[in-house]
Amino acid sequence: MRNLFNAKNVLTALVVGFTALSTIQSNIMASHGGSSSKGTEVKVKGIVSSIDCDLEVVRVLDDSVEVDLTNVKYYKILGKPGNCSQVQVGDQIEVKGYYNNGVATFVSLEDKGPSSSGEIKGIITAIAGNIITVLGSDIDTTGALVKGKLPMTVGKQVEAKVMVDSSGNLIATQVEVK
Repeated sequence: MRNLFNAKNVLTALVVGFTALSTIQSNIMASHGGSSSKGTEVKVKGIVSSIDCDLEVVRVLDDSVEVDLTNVKYYKILGKPGNCSQVQVGDQIEVKGYYNNGVATFVSLEDKGPSSSGEIKGIITAIAGNIITVLGSDIDTTGALVKGKLPMTVGKQVEAKVMVDSSGNLIATQVEVK
């Protein structure tokens, strides 16, 4: 199942299980967490599975997550300023931005070169057995090292280190509950 990570689907994914938008204070947090005047910081980190610079879209984690690059103004490629055309399939990227008033706006993309895993930070919007949903992406936590402020429940923030299995499913190797 491919999950589109754009403003409409971010809002839909976040609202599930919540009674008011004001309770959505930390979608996907940057490493220091928290909010700024621009909104709640958001981040997607993963392996590029496809990219279309003309359409301003990058897909990561075996097409499990799609990120809109329309507002990205800053590209950093292997530590140096760059542009969208330098991002390659198979590279580990980190896209950062803000979530405010139901809209996720990504403003920077950092390309760290080839890799084979990813990370998703955000709020759990659903739980079904060992499957948690974060940013509209289903993540299998079976066999993952789970630590932090347990138990995992809808509404808690998590940081999941993930891999993609041969069927295209996101498999957590570690989940930290914030």
